[in-house]
This record gives sequence, C-alpha cells and structure tokens, in this order.
Amino acid sequence: MPVNASFFTIDDRSSAADLGLRDRVCLVTGGSRGLGRAAAQVLTDEGAKVVVTGRSSSVADADHSLRGDAHAVGVVADNGDPASAETVVNTARRLTPQRFP
Repeated sequence: MPVNASFFTIDDRSSAADLGLRDRVCLVTGGSRGLGRAAAQVLTDEGAKVVVTGRSSSVADADHSLRGDAHAVGVVADNGDPASAETVVNTARRLTPQRFP
C-alpha cells in the first residue's frame, strides 16, 4: 500500500531515501491501523526494529504482518497507564540490550 504525502511518495517497490534507521529501535504508538500502521511499515522497510503499541489486541500481530528485514513487536498498551509504559520500555530494551544500562 503506497504512503503518499505532498513532499514524498514511498511505495512497495522502493524507498525514497536511506533514512539510516537500520537496526535502530523505533517506537510507534497507535500503530494498529491508519497512519501509525503506515509509519511502522515504513520504519520496518528501512530496517528498523519497531515496537508498535496500540490499545487494540490487533497490534499484537505486528511481528507477523509488517514486512521487511527488521523485527517488529506489537505491544497492547494504554499510553495513559504507567504500567503499560514500563512494559513498552522493557520491550524496547529486549530489542537492543547493548544500548540500555
């Protein structure tokens, strides 16, 4: 599915530019659908390790439905809940243990 904006177009065949995100950890909140899902897709296409959060249980399938060379993990989380935030941070830490103390 193409992602279009007035200043760029990224489609399934190519990327507009190398964003330098390979093996970086990115967090996308609200990633179960819409713009959040599209952002997560672009990041995985760029080689990022992506933690996708959302309140819907459909976000849990992110690691299966997002394509690309990178790893994607879905976490059901409510941004207003401190315990959810801790779960999201711990998930990101597992993706890059060498970057966190």
